[in-house]
Amino acid sequence: MTKRIAPRARFSASWAGGVIALISITSLVLGGVSTNDPSGGAFAAPSRATEALSLLGQDPYTVSGGELNLEVSISSSLSEPTDNVVITAQSSITNRAAFTRVVNGTNTGSVLDQVEIALAALPSPGGSARAISLTLGAAGALALPALSAPGVYPLAIALEQANGQVRESFTTFAVVVEGGLFASPVNNEPRLAVAWVWPLVAGPAELPNGSADPVVSAAALPTGRLGRQVSALSRHLDIPITISPGPETVTARNTSPLRSGLLAVAARAQVLAGPYVPVDIPSLIENLLGGIADNELATGNTALSEYFSSPPDIRTALANPVSPGALTLLRARGTTRVAISNSALVNGSRSVPTAPFSLKITPPAGVNETTISAVASDDGIANLLTGASPVLSGQRVLAALALNAYASEGATQGTVLVNPFDLDIPEETFSTILNGLRNHPLLKPVTLESFFSEVPAVQTSTGALEIRELTTYSPPAPPVKASALNATANRVLALQAFIGSDAREVRTANQWLLRAPSATFTEAAGQARARRSLKDAQARVTAALAQIEIPNPGTITLTSENGSIPLTFRNNFDQTVRVRISLASEKLSFPTGSTQELELPPANTTVRIPVQARTPGTFVLRLNVASSDGLLIIAVQEFKVRSTAVSAIGIILMIGAVVVLAAWWILDARARRKKRREKTAVPA
Repeated sequence: MTKRIAPRARFSASWAGGVIALISITSLVLGGVSTNDPSGGAFAAPSRATEALSLLGQDPYTVSGGELNLEVSISSSLSEPTDNVVITAQSSITNRAAFTRVVNGTNTGSVLDQVEIALAALPSPGGSARAISLTLGAAGALALPALSAPGVYPLAIALEQANGQVRESFTTFAVVVEGGLFASPVNNEPRLAVAWVWPLVAGPAELPNGSADPVVSAAALPTGRLGRQVSALSRHLDIPITISPGPETVTARNTSPLRSGLLAVAARAQVLAGPYVPVDIPSLIENLLGGIADNELATGNTALSEYFSSPPDIRTALANPVSPGALTLLRARGTTRVAISNSALVNGSRSVPTAPFSLKITPPAGVNETTISAVASDDGIANLLTGASPVLSGQRVLAALALNAYASEGATQGTVLVNPFDLDIPEETFSTILNGLRNHPLLKPVTLESFFSEVPAVQTSTGALEIRELTTYSPPAPPVKASALNATANRVLALQAFIGSDAREVRTANQWLLRAPSATFTEAAGQARARRSLKDAQARVTAALAQIEIPNPGTITLTSENGSIPLTFRNNFDQTVRVRISLASEKLSFPTGSTQELELPPANTTVRIPVQARTPGTFVLRLNVASSDGLLIIAVQEFKVRSTAVSAIGIILMIGAVVVLAAWWILDARARRKKRREKTAVPA
């Protein structure tokens, strides 16, 4: 049985709809979770262990006078055959504040129309699914004729018992568009550009012990947080989107399940560059770690360039969190446009809908511009991705985008939707939105690159580009001490200078260094892991330097005053390296200098160092081996040197001593003989 409440019974319909809305509000308040919305409210959504009623599918829009098709799930264990489905259409909403109130259940508006359908009369496609078709803007048995004008209408759907008591309800939205305008909204106005950005990133994928992080591994599985996103995208390759893959995330060995799908998506999408691991760039800059931040970006770009068939787009970047220093660093690296959160802007709610604007920067060396182009994401819509049932969440996102389209009032504007960093929702939500964006008469999906080129920038009344102001951001401290990060970075850079940036040992040490400041390392456990990452980076440098071996020859014997000491080096690298050796001894001098630079090809190299012994005996020779720039100490070793040679001076002194001794002996002998003669010559 179907019963439509006619317009003449509007008062009673409004009263009944109010009761339904009140119960719905109570359910939302008791079961919902609120998330702050910078555009002027908080979106809340029900959270139920079991659902008697839920949305399985809905047309993303309906032409006025056409049919709206819905599919709902009605649990047979939580309903009775005598139950009814009541659909209540409320007055259209014209702004985001009203939209927020409807989603939160705090204000459902006046009732325009209502239809009551016997549960037993609803066709079932299978299982618990029930199909509902309603004519909008025209009369009929299953119709809501009041929904004739283009707009976004709240649609409350309730499962009622025979006595009128509501078992469960939810509110979706009917998007009505003008008939005959299938490529654009009312009056042939341009469609709203929708740039959807997908950060595909997780924390460091490798634990300090070298094993895979199980959390990241699970996220990369087809059923995992990242796997579901890649799966949804790979099923909708015709929809223009922008991805921002985490370089360390996608290139890690334990995230290989993502590879085939991600490569297919990247071939059709705009791919943004980003830091090697998720980091707070403003925090690094404020703590005088700009070099680390720059290294994060450079290494991330290199990793993605090697992973994908073409390099990522470095001209466009996600800047979240953002600060003037972060923008300056990005601009120095070639970025000319950024997407930021609308909550990072003073009066951020002005960015709904949005168009490009400018942000001030301090021009880096070689750059003349004092501003950088920017767009603001609509965080309020992004918050709608979670909280409700999967399809209902997606439908609410589409409705909010349609509302932005109507709010643009004919101007060429758009909406930038950036998924939360740790988004973990069912694939059905993504698919609902992606399917809804396809050929939508109000919405035009675009990449961020196309958004900047197609949507005119905001101008002031004088025709100048509008410059927006950032809110003050107080970044947290890095998860590990800045001094420790800098010290380790200096050693890694010195190793790079020693054996080259492409050396496996350098890349591995750099990876551990760059994992340490990850923004995912929070609380005590995260800070401990950050410190361990730095230790691993140091250990990699030490292990690399151990590839230069200096065998100890035991005691070296010199048989002459001028000789040479043989020193043997073994280079286990597969390339030639240059080292600096320094020699020191109290009993040896070095005619060619005590400090020398040597070139060591792979395998063994023996060099002979000229020396001069100052004295015979056994003494210590100290050898210090460092990189050619002196920044890395490779080895410090001591040898024993025994000299059996007698120097020319020693011989002269010995001869002189013999001559002196002989002269003394002769003179003494003569003196004794003279005394004896004198004694003999005395008369008796």
